[in-house]
Amino acid sequence: MFKNIRPALKNATTLHHVKKELVKFLEITKNKNGNIKIGYVAGILNSDGPQHFESNRKKLADYAEKLRKIHEFPIFSGVDIFSNEVYSRLEEWRLSLEEKEEKARLFWREILESGHITDIFMTPRWEKSKGANDEHETAKKIGLKIHYVGFDLLTA
Repeated sequence: MFKNIRPALKNATTLHHVKKELVKFLEITKNKNGNIKIGYVAGILNSDGPQHFESNRKKLADYAEKLRKIHEFPIFSGVDIFSNEVYSRLEEWRLSLEEKEEKARLFWREILESGHITDIFMTPRWEKSKGANDEHETAKKIGLKIHYVGFDLLTA
């Protein structure tokens, strides 16, 4: 379902554009399907170093796919939103690593605070990620239901 948002992002050049389209998509998804819940999957991407970014993206996508099969409401992760093509167009991805990570944390904080996300799924090793820690703190602050996912989900 969330792969359907990618066409709306074909001209996005900033995180602001992506946020605007994603929030609109979340609102439509919630209203169109009568969903009272939408879940977001958080986890480690960059914190292991750039050499592990792609393998961490794959794991995050795999966790999201497994969770979709278990729960009866829409669930997505950043992998569903940010293809390599989208990353390559974003102005923020030309910034230093520190600036880029801060912009990404602010982006996800605003998405979580948009009022459309009800549940957050914290995947294994999330504690090692600055971004996932920020998402966890935001979820606690605004009262999202927090699920802690175990390593065993991928082997189930």
